[in-house]
Amino acid sequence: MPVVKSALRVTPSGADNPPYATQWGLILRSSLARQFDIPLSDALVGMPGGKAFVYHFVGLEREFGIDEIARGHHPMFERMEKLGLRAAGDAYLVVEMKLTSANGKRRGGSGRFIVPIAD
Repeated sequence: MPVVKSALRVTPSGADNPPYATQWGLILRSSLARQFDIPLSDALVGMPGGKAFVYHFVGLEREFGIDEIARGHHPMFERMEKLGLRAAGDAYLVVEMKLTSANGKRRGGSGRFIVPIAD
């Protein structure tokens, strides 16, 4: 598996439509950056330590849809609400793997949301 992965940062926008702002980038653990001498800069956004809700999923390509996620339409949002959890910062959708058919057509993939949780 790669050290650095593609990730979508999901930030509450403060607006109703859409309720979240999204931005694609790269994600890695700080320990891996140190281990592989990956340079760090002021352009990095750190995720503070603490409690987090981690939502793993495997499925259809639509589960990676930026527009749907920006509108708060993803099973992760529903699960957090059912569990009574409140995000304490930006959420990150980490793309673990993308699947394609032999003809090159996308078939979904696997990913996980990492969401810091408020006490």
